[in-house]
Amino acid sequence: METPRPKSEFTTAAISVVLLCFVLNTLARGNGETFAVFLGPLEDTFQWGRAATSSIYSVFMIAIALAGPVVGALFDRFGGRVVYVGGLLAYGAGFLIASQMQALWHAWLGVGVLAGIGAAATGMTPATGIISRWFERNMAFAIAFAYAGFAAGSVLLSPLSGWMIEIGGWRWTYQTLGLSLLGLSVIVILLPWRRIEAGIKPPAPPRSLIPGREVFARVPFWGLFIVFFMTSVTTYVVQVQAVEFLTDAGYPR
Repeated sequence: METPRPKSEFTTAAISVVLLCFVLNTLARGNGETFAVFLGPLEDTFQWGRAATSSIYSVFMIAIALAGPVVGALFDRFGGRVVYVGGLLAYGAGFLIASQMQALWHAWLGVGVLAGIGAAATGMTPATGIISRWFERNMAFAIAFAYAGFAAGSVLLSPLSGWMIEIGGWRWTYQTLGLSLLGLSVIVILLPWRRIEAGIKPPAPPRSLIPGREVFARVPFWGLFIVFFMTSVTTYVVQVQAVEFLTDAGYPR
């Protein structure tokens, strides 16, 4: 006999799941957007030039793009614990490498590749997978609330990182952020993931890593792809340069 579902989807368990995704977006995914406040100090230290230093963020975004489908497949097969913990470990390791960087390729590896993988694994891909098990009628609202954690992380962590750079320098800041992400991974691994992923409906069966051709033949897929692509181009190209633009205009960093 099928268990009757509650009239409201906003149960204590479901709200807790959304809040968890919001917090992880804030503390983990938001770290990637702190690069704007590191751009100037890195340029001052290494004299790589604005274009070369900005390429670190480009590698970061490319890594997110390439890691996204893999993260989705790993989530389908292994669940949130593996994906989130793996992402936090990659993120933390990347920032620790960044704290010791001496060459541009060190930054590409640490802040670019590893942090990009970490950002993909701690962002909306696993969050959407978990939330979709708890909501149907109110799924858009729940996902939007969790996604707001990304903006909250940018708003909170970027000023905090700037303040830390002023106090202890960019190397110490990267080291502190890296250790914090590794510490967060310990907390995440201890969470009751069986309960978190239980939901009100069973998860979809695991599928192959590469989607079938029918996915790429659908107009809505390409419509969403273009929307997200253009949003990234118009937003992140400007965002990463905002701090240095204002500094060049005479504002204190």
